Amino acid sequence: MGKPYQPSCSTVSSEWSDTPVVHKATRDVSHLSETLPTSRQTVLADLGHAVPEVSVAFFFESVCPRISSRDDLLVDKVLSRLTTGSNTIIDDETGRWMDFVVSPSESSQREDLTFKPLEDLIKVIGDAAVNEDPDFTPHFVFENSPYVSPASDHWNSSSRPDGYFRVRGSEQEGEQMAPHWKDIALSAEYKKYTLKETRDDVVAKVIWGMRHSMREDPRRRFTFGLTIEDSETRLWYASRADVMVTEAFDFLKDYRSLVHLVLAFLSADFQDVGYDLTMAALLDDKGNALLDPDNKPRFDITVHAEDGSETIFRTMRLISFIGTAALQGRGTRVWEARRVKAGKESGDPVVLKDCWVDSDRFREGTVMKMIRQSAANDEGRKVLDDHLLTVACSGDVHVNSGVDDHTRDLMTKGKEISLKSGNFSLRVRSDKSTQKTTASTSQSDRRAGTQKGSGRKESSDMKRGSNTAPKGSAGHHRDGEPPRQDNPRRYYQYHPKAHYRIVFEEVCNALYQETSLIPIFNYLSQTALVLKFLHAAGWVHRDLSTGNILIFDGKVKLADFEYAKQLDDHSDPHDIRAGTADFTSIEVDQKEYFFRPQMEEVDPEKMFAILKAEREGSQILRQNTQPDEVAFRYNPLHDFESLWWISVHWLFTKSVIKIDQDVPPPHDHQKQRLWAARVFYSLGHRQSTLSTNSSFQSAIGGLSPVLKLFGRTVEILRMQLIRRYTAVEVDLSKIPSRVAAGDIPGHFILLFGELGCRKGDILLGHLPDTDPATPSVQPEPSGVQPQPPVGPAPPKEQPKPEDQTKRSKGTHLFGEPHAEQHSRGSRVKKLEGTRMQTRSMTANKRAENAIATTRNGEAISAIVLYDLIGMGEQPVTPPRSHKPLETQSDTPFVHKATRDISHLSETLPASRQTVLADLGDAVPEVSVAFFFESVCPRISSQDDLLVDKVLSRLTTGSNKIINDETGRWADFVISPSESSKREDPTFKPLEDLMKAIGDAAVDEDPDFQFNYVFENSPSISPASDHWNSASRPDGYFRARKLGKALAPNPHWKDIVLSAEYKKYTMNETRDDVVSKVIWGMHHSFREDPRRRFTFGLTIEDSEMRLWYASRADVMVTQAFDFLTDHRTLIHLALAFLSADAQDVGYDPTMKALVDTKGNSLLDAQDKPRFDITVHAEDGTEVIFRTTRLLSFIGTAALQGRGTRVWEAKRVEHGRESGDSVVLKDCWVDSDRLREGTIMKMIRESKISEEGRRVLDEHLLTVVSHGDVRMRGNFVDHTRELMTQGKEISLKSGTFLLRTRPVNVAQETTNGTTQDNRRSETQRASGSKPGSGRSDAKRRSNTAPKGDAGHHRHDEQGSVVEHHQYYHYHPKAHYRIVFQEVCTALHYETSLFPIFGYLSQTATVLRFLHEAGWVHRDLSTGNILIYNGRVKLADFEYAKRLGAVASHEIRTGTADFMAVEVDLQNYYFKERHLNLDIYKFAAAYPVTREQSVLPPAESMPVAFRYNPLHDFESLWWMSVYFLLNKKIRRVDQKNPPPHQYVQQRIRAAEIFYSLASRKSALSWEPEFQFVIESLSPSVHNIGEAANVLRSSLVARYREIERDTENIGHTAAGTIHEDFAVIFGVVARTPGEILIGPLPRKGSRKKVTGSIEHQAEQSREPKKALSQGSKEGDAAPNPLERPQAQRLESGTRIKRMEGLPPPMQTRSKTRQLAASAKADFEGT
Repeated sequence: MGKPYQPSCSTVSSEWSDTPVVHKATRDVSHLSETLPTSRQTVLADLGHAVPEVSVAFFFESVCPRISSRDDLLVDKVLSRLTTGSNTIIDDETGRWMDFVVSPSESSQREDLTFKPLEDLIKVIGDAAVNEDPDFTPHFVFENSPYVSPASDHWNSSSRPDGYFRVRGSEQEGEQMAPHWKDIALSAEYKKYTLKETRDDVVAKVIWGMRHSMREDPRRRFTFGLTIEDSETRLWYASRADVMVTEAFDFLKDYRSLVHLVLAFLSADFQDVGYDLTMAALLDDKGNALLDPDNKPRFDITVHAEDGSETIFRTMRLISFIGTAALQGRGTRVWEARRVKAGKESGDPVVLKDCWVDSDRFREGTVMKMIRQSAANDEGRKVLDDHLLTVACSGDVHVNSGVDDHTRDLMTKGKEISLKSGNFSLRVRSDKSTQKTTASTSQSDRRAGTQKGSGRKESSDMKRGSNTAPKGSAGHHRDGEPPRQDNPRRYYQYHPKAHYRIVFEEVCNALYQETSLIPIFNYLSQTALVLKFLHAAGWVHRDLSTGNILIFDGKVKLADFEYAKQLDDHSDPHDIRAGTADFTSIEVDQKEYFFRPQMEEVDPEKMFAILKAEREGSQILRQNTQPDEVAFRYNPLHDFESLWWISVHWLFTKSVIKIDQDVPPPHDHQKQRLWAARVFYSLGHRQSTLSTNSSFQSAIGGLSPVLKLFGRTVEILRMQLIRRYTAVEVDLSKIPSRVAAGDIPGHFILLFGELGCRKGDILLGHLPDTDPATPSVQPEPSGVQPQPPVGPAPPKEQPKPEDQTKRSKGTHLFGEPHAEQHSRGSRVKKLEGTRMQTRSMTANKRAENAIATTRNGEAISAIVLYDLIGMGEQPVTPPRSHKPLETQSDTPFVHKATRDISHLSETLPASRQTVLADLGDAVPEVSVAFFFESVCPRISSQDDLLVDKVLSRLTTGSNKIINDETGRWADFVISPSESSKREDPTFKPLEDLMKAIGDAAVDEDPDFQFNYVFENSPSISPASDHWNSASRPDGYFRARKLGKALAPNPHWKDIVLSAEYKKYTMNETRDDVVSKVIWGMHHSFREDPRRRFTFGLTIEDSEMRLWYASRADVMVTQAFDFLTDHRTLIHLALAFLSADAQDVGYDPTMKALVDTKGNSLLDAQDKPRFDITVHAEDGTEVIFRTTRLLSFIGTAALQGRGTRVWEAKRVEHGRESGDSVVLKDCWVDSDRLREGTIMKMIRESKISEEGRRVLDEHLLTVVSHGDVRMRGNFVDHTRELMTQGKEISLKSGTFLLRTRPVNVAQETTNGTTQDNRRSETQRASGSKPGSGRSDAKRRSNTAPKGDAGHHRHDEQGSVVEHHQYYHYHPKAHYRIVFQEVCTALHYETSLFPIFGYLSQTATVLRFLHEAGWVHRDLSTGNILIYNGRVKLADFEYAKRLGAVASHEIRTGTADFMAVEVDLQNYYFKERHLNLDIYKFAAAYPVTREQSVLPPAESMPVAFRYNPLHDFESLWWMSVYFLLNKKIRRVDQKNPPPHQYVQQRIRAAEIFYSLASRKSALSWEPEFQFVIESLSPSVHNIGEAANVLRSSLVARYREIERDTENIGHTAAGTIHEDFAVIFGVVARTPGEILIGPLPRKGSRKKVTGSIEHQAEQSREPKKALSQGSKEGDAAPNPLERPQAQRLESGTRIKRMEGLPPPMQTRSKTRQLAASAKADFEGT
């Protein structure tokens, strides 16, 4: 062959690649051990989302078998014979074939009987052809046999095609025998109906059938399929490079096309239907296939050598057929074979590889020849000759008299198949059949144990088809890349392929078959030697694995050179990423230089301006802010890194079975097992393992003691690799080069060689799934909240010894059957709940340890030595960052009454008032026309026309339902206020009126469809998945399910508009109807996560108002008379009766899961489960299936973020797969930076290497994030989409929410109204009224846990205008997915570990501030624990230090918010100007039209959040765990006696009153009182907190001397104080367990359950007389009398979305006054 094809730059495309740059679902054969529907979906997934759709004529011209030299003539003759005269088989009346008088969809018979006549029809056509042309010879016969599975030589062959053309002659005379897949030339699938629901099934089946033909028979070069849906017929074609389908034709009427198809396949030549005539199956005397020892067919295969000679080889044993797993691709098969001479086998066995290669690539034999010729010297030539396989012969396969077997030039006759001709979508819906599989994970996450009968392990999608694939025991692939959901019409087009065969003289064993560790390292040393001279010859291998390092007579033979490439060859028409997934270099996997030094950061302002302009559509050419980029190229270091990963694979995925024939010492493999699964599963962990010291060092600690020496040696090589990477990537222009590896080959040869020369024998086996010593997981005691598992799964029966080295087809990666996987519900590989706990140390600390070890006279490990000489952890070069745009208010500056969900445990009227309180005093009132134009569902494109028609029909003629005398609807002759009936029968006719309007619309427009129905049912409470759902709307529009009767009891999630009625229009009734309708809208939002907005309706007498609510807006229309304003009511009725689901607020990207009966699938907490689509910023879509609702506290308010958080799993091909993740769904201000973007910017900020490592380790990993997109790819936006760009504000009008004063305290358990928002101290500080805590808490995923008060409301509210409407900024719907499923800090019950986590948090904050950011929302709910390490979460309110424009400044969780942030003032600043505000007001009277300010020099500096505020929040958390908790156990013993009365009082003050918080922080005697109230067991910890308090106050006073220059160094050395002191507390010997603060001073045990506390709270109290003993019941100042508690109707109940136990804040608010009074009295 000559030099390969060199494409121009314009032709280089990822579309033309050896394999598309995507993960292939069939990258291994594990899917073949799945259920059949799952396997079909796996094969289908590899084709992308569409295949080319071509005309029927194109099919006949390009790929269809030829009938004869004159196809059309015979077709015309047969067609004439069958359509005219006495032989006609056409029905004159219908124009169809007589056997199909009615179309299949109209047939009442079963599907098989409906299409049964097709078999006879095809036979008639064949007979007619024989009559017209005696030379017409049928070689195939057509049969319908939907209940027979064709025979197969492979497993998972239960597929039953509905019909097929099969080889004629295999049946006996008068007897029909079951077919064999290898005899089927075309498989057919039928469906009676043309529905989207059935298309997926028929497509999946026909593609599976074609793939099965290709996999079953090595002779098949291409194959065909046929699908019929009703009468629509499509023809399919598939080869190793192409898949296509024809446009549909009607087989009942398009006689010509059907006749042509039938004649072509009945008389087809074997080669024309895809059989390879150069491969002949061996038969015995009876015609049965000759089989090898593994019961696989044997063949005589002709190899056409490049010199033109032909050699026949006879297969002896099938070694591998893994390459046939996918329909497209290389289709590699490997046999052991022998030459055939004179019909007999002769010579030594050889290895024959048959595959399909890209036609423009060098062939493997040519590559190996060029490598030998490129040897740098005689030594190199000798090494390469010794260690490369010997090619016996090789060449392209020739058919048709020497024509190359080529997928385009031969098979499609030179015609290109692409989407240019048209596209056919492969997926109309998700295949739910995959839910029935018994496996617990999708095929994309699995690795099969061995290939059946071959002992071969399968390769990954990146395997690039080596002869044999690597074998392993731990995870072998990672799914860290986004799934293929990028382009809904993406077709993964393959380069044209040529059929190629190569024969090697040596029959070897693969390295993965070795079981002795020491020889393995000897072979790795030999491989390093081969690589050294391979690179010196100017080549890189690019596909090293345990499957192509072969062993022959104790010598390594390096194989699989089809991807090898010359270093100076810069052409790359195909993808660069080649290699086996488990051993691929990190840089190759990512296609970027991972160790490249960081470039100078670009100007963020300029970059942001460019990004902003691009978002707005401007075409701006970016200036190149970086040095000229060098295209990424594979270099020699990547080969050595692959070799390093192979060594890691042997150490961590295997267990030691024997040492010198002795049983090894016991070893717990848990840590080793977990680490192996992470590294060979997750690209992120692979990066960390290679680039950081702590990760791999921790892994070595989990190895068996026998293997630790090997691990340390591998660690030395890792560091050498990093050193060399860093050195060569300083100048990218010099790589790839022959010397890029430097001295790395010498290190590998030497160190691997030393290990390979050791004495003794270490026998390896598969890594056990569990260890015998692993204890079973014991059930937790009753009443204790279960915690996430932190250990391995329950132990299973150990495999037998003979099973240690092999696994069957259905075996899991660690030897676990898939059925057991499913029953257990998790995989070890997923690491769900079984995390390694690691503690990283800084380089300095490790150096100190090393020095200490040296002083003791002990040896220093190579790891520590490398640390001491500077080879520390290597950072990854981050992308560049830009400055955020921060504007406008996120939420009104008010306290939200619904800031927690305690109001939901109160009486229903109280809960309604709480939700109403958050809206302010008024909402916008708009015209009815504005409502219809902006938010009302559309009826059709001609709304008014249909409304006019219905109005005309109902007001005139026989259908008239208007009373002429009153002008009202006939059923409402008198107004409701004049009716003597009760309220519900008064408005009952409204239901019939709505139905009459809908029926009239159907009569006027047959296309009008009832999607919803209106009902009045005031006595029924709709079903709900939440508590406090006793609300009974008077009426509602609810969803109508097609084909199903309406359930008598509706569900809130089906209600799209709730209605409330009053017979009279009075102030006394308006408040009630308004609170009810707002509660109904709130309930719809809270009940159904799919609701984006909702509607309401109120009627007072005859005045009707329409309501609308989203997460940003609430509005109500002006009143109209529904009795006389007929047109408006008709418009309303038609709009909602026929509304589309999205138009009434349902989110189409969130689909509820239902079972076969249509009932909701529920999680373990009886909450509905959903499939949620996340639209990533890169345009891809990923579906996640919720498994558990973690939090919905954000839905407590009608407006706001509406945050919900789920634990979920990725959905691939309709099935859950991968590790559990956390999905957050919320509504964010549209102009704010998104949380994922903020986290990325934080990581990209300029910071020290140590800081970057800390932030990477302690920030959550974002899997995917982006704005939710609706139809038309529009962002789900409260203004731009929902209100169609129209602003809703009080400018249009004002509707007062309260027409009379309401004593909320009498109706609720709050004890305070919504106006009690600001304290006297706040007003004294000059803060603006109403600038209190914004939008609820700035919450973490779950709210903080507590037992006493959690918010303070002793402040008196400022006077607000009666027309104040809390206007929210327009919001965008946003979702973000995190990789880690963590445990929040507030779940922790051991005090010392808690302070350890607070110490870690202090370190994270240090580097966060160094990066120039502040968190602004620290709480016990967003300090998460993962593998013993803190993960800081909830960065949506994080902000750059020094940013001028902002939303609100005061953010945070109430209990942990810094005092200054709460005050909005610099509290510790020295006041040089004591301004008497009363004198100032007298001197400068201010009117509404005037604004008089003090002189500029006396104006205070604008308050800004700074780093000290984050540390103060951390300090309040430490106080919280001391003051708000009870000591349960101290070192497994009961704690010393302690009265908790004073502690409860202090807790109520600190977490209730801002004044008390200020005093406790700034005045030491006050905090000493807090310490004295604590249990003696924690006094010393309280003193430690006091030390930090003093440091905080001192630092505040220091930096606030100059408030204008407070920056990221504001915290000074505070971070060290916090980290050290909290760390000292954490390292205190012993254990202190904490629990909820008791509500009573009793000795009785207080359990952690809310129910138990509720029972205690109902016990009658005993008065404590003076001098009574400690054991007697003490009066609780936080408790109200029993009668009062029962009056309030409060239920103490576990709050969903909050950690139990939690006492309601509303309870605390009411009790605080008495607590404080009692304390002051004492």
